[in-house]
Amino acid sequence: MHAETRKYNAGQAPGDRAICRLLAEQIDRGLPDAENKIWHAHPVWFLEGNPIVGYGKLKDCVRLLFWSGQSFEEKGLRKEGSFKAAEARYTAVDQVDTAKLGRWLAEAREVQWDYKNLIRRKGRLERLEEKGRPSRAGDGPGNPTDGFTQEERAAMKERARELKAESRARTRADGEGDLLARIAEMPEPDRAMATRLHAVVKASAPGLSPKTWYGMPAYAGKDGKIVCFFQSAHKFKARYATFGFNDAARLDDGAIWPTAFALKRLTAEAEARIAALVKKAAG
Repeated sequence: MHAETRKYNAGQAPGDRAICRLLAEQIDRGLPDAENKIWHAHPVWFLEGNPIVGYGKLKDCVRLLFWSGQSFEEKGLRKEGSFKAAEARYTAVDQVDTAKLGRWLAEAREVQWDYKNLIRRKGRLERLEEKGRPSRAGDGPGNPTDGFTQEERAAMKERARELKAESRARTRADGEGDLLARIAEMPEPDRAMATRLHAVVKASAPGLSPKTWYGMPAYAGKDGKIVCFFQSAHKFKARYATFGFNDAARLDDGAIWPTAFALKRLTAEAEARIAALVKKAAG
């Protein structure tokens, strides 16, 4: 978060200050690679120079604005202006639904209208998702040369952001916050399963540290290595979710043993089995 944004927040009345601080924290968490600065007197976050989200104090509320929000699937934003922006307004901090905000932020990364080049195009707005973002070689959607699907490229970008975030001083609470934000972005029934699995893992192996790994909920040992993870069905458009273990998991059982399990639903029996495996894996 830019120092000027902190200064902006600090300059608000106590109730509005709490709203601004929560919005800034959630936006930083959802868009860790975005550039933040004061733009037209308000805090705004940009991706590759394109305005994505910002907020500002109005006369009787704090307004959260997504520049491409009219094109989001997640409901709850109201149309604002003559282009593609949409807004939410808050008069108290407890009105901010952080789960819904996390889902808006996830969509904001993928669904963008090209405001950056609006003047050059003489007021004509184009959707980057459809027209192709200004990109580096090998980074464009549908590129036949790299062999990766759009979902796989997105996961690799997530991992790059995670590594960048991990290079800064972070706490266990930061990691869990990232994980919960990713769970909040999932559609059902993945979200319900991930939420319950998070509780199961925490109870079975409290020594494991929650974090994200390629954008997935994951749990690491004291050495930072991932022990287990949850992959939603939605993430790679699979027909089932997966709960998996990496080689840091201590599940050795003779010459061969399973390390991944397909999940269609989470029954009491499945919970008990996963709890036992996680406890064993954590050592």
